[in-house]
Amino acid sequence: MNFTTKIVENNIVFTIEENSIGGKSAADLKQEFLTLVKPDFDSLIIDMTKVNVIDSSGLGALLLAHRLFKDYDIKVILVGIQSFVRNLLVITRIEKVFLYYDKVEDAIDFAKNSI
Repeated sequence: MNFTTKIVENNIVFTIEENSIGGKSAADLKQEFLTLVKPDFDSLIIDMTKVNVIDSSGLGALLLAHRLFKDYDIKVILVGIQSFVRNLLVITRIEKVFLYYDKVEDAIDFAKNSI
């Protein structure tokens, strides 16, 4: 899976550089979330601007991130959610688990102001 990770103002900004999440890429995503989880951060911001398609294993990866980071009271924020992905989150009734923003900068501002 292609992604970039950077720390911005004590937030992990995880940018997915692929148009779909499923199967092998979902497994890679889960593994990466397991390595990133630490109590030192304010939020995990997952930039999904390029993601047009996600399957159940991809949703499972997002839910894993939520569970892992929730243990440290760290918010998981999804950025740039496309309509197909948003509809799937609604259909599966997990849309309320996450916070949503259109831009990474807005998510960082939220995290900074919610401390």
